Amino acid sequence: MKRIAICMDGTWQKLRQDRPTNINIISRSISLHAGDMQQAVFYTPGVGSTLDALQGHQSGISGFAASLGSFVGGVFGDGLEDAILDTYLRLAFNYEPGDQIYIFGFSRGAFSARSLAALIGKCGILSRRFADKAGEAFEIYRDHEIKSDSGVAVEFRTNYGKQVGDAVGANRRDYRPEIAYLGIFDTVGQRGLPSALGPLSDWGNKKYAFHNLDLGSHVKSARHALAIDERRSAFPPTFWTNIEKLNASSRENGGPADAYQQRWFVGAHGDVGGGNPTTLSSFPLAWVVEGAERAGLAFDRAPHSPLTQTQLPLCLDPSQPITRAKFPKSLSPINWSGRWRRITDSREVVARDIAEQTLHQSVALRRRVSGKGPTSRRR
Repeated sequence: MKRIAICMDGTWQKLRQDRPTNINIISRSISLHAGDMQQAVFYTPGVGSTLDALQGHQSGISGFAASLGSFVGGVFGDGLEDAILDTYLRLAFNYEPGDQIYIFGFSRGAFSARSLAALIGKCGILSRRFADKAGEAFEIYRDHEIKSDSGVAVEFRTNYGKQVGDAVGANRRDYRPEIAYLGIFDTVGQRGLPSALGPLSDWGNKKYAFHNLDLGSHVKSARHALAIDERRSAFPPTFWTNIEKLNASSRENGGPADAYQQRWFVGAHGDVGGGNPTTLSSFPLAWVVEGAERAGLAFDRAPHSPLTQTQLPLCLDPSQPITRAKFPKSLSPINWSGRWRRITDSREVVARDIAEQTLHQSVALRRRVSGKGPTSRRR
């Protein structure tokens, strides 16, 4: 048995950059072993980025084409589905029944992480010999009329999914893998096309957005860090809608009452997911990592590990300025402003005990230190 950690980065984000995202840091800080337990890591760069194998060696037409491809991929989310399917295939070739799965994601990478978790919940993980069925699995996943307990999904998992003991023929059974932990930073719940693009935005976002915002019960614990100061139309908050129900079920079955959490943090999108000049992302990073450790994943805490180095400024000043796109990046459709974010779906004032569970202490600390409250508004 082993642990498999999947790290899916945000738009235009990659390992090779001056300011690493929280996904970047997590992927490089997971221990190779935890006692006798092996821990494997799969990293997926964000849409619109590459691994830079030819960095500095492209010019002329090839360089222009690469830049154009990066821009299109980042703005329109091109390649998002391929990233999900590629990671799913990695599991087909590496996962064995009983392995523990941990999934992390930021921005569109969080969309990918949630989609991957839902794909696993509905279609299982393909047996290596049936890896050619990955496209069919993805089509079943995207058909929102097919539920995970429907005959179509059960039959697919039975015929093509991983089997305990690698059973064959009539001995094959329905096996639905569990996900030990899902830790994500500020989900972009769609292609991320701003509403100002009109019909193109409506078509793209409707076609590729989540059909179901519930978190599957096969995910055994999860945390979602949300950016309270983000207001770009391409980055609407995308909540899990069944957290209370899942926590009640966990409590009834003898598990923790807070296995599933969503929390608002100070900052805009990149301040929460990382990659910005500020160190505000240290707060949500520590919180998401804490949830993963609670679920069993081991991290390298040596003095020079990326995680340790990042956590050194945790006593930072939460009144740091919120990161906003500057000219000319502010002209990009992905940076167009929209409505303020809403902390709750209720028009009523949030009760104090609920607010304390929902808002990270950095939000209150920012208000106390600088007098600056969250810019998001309650409905």
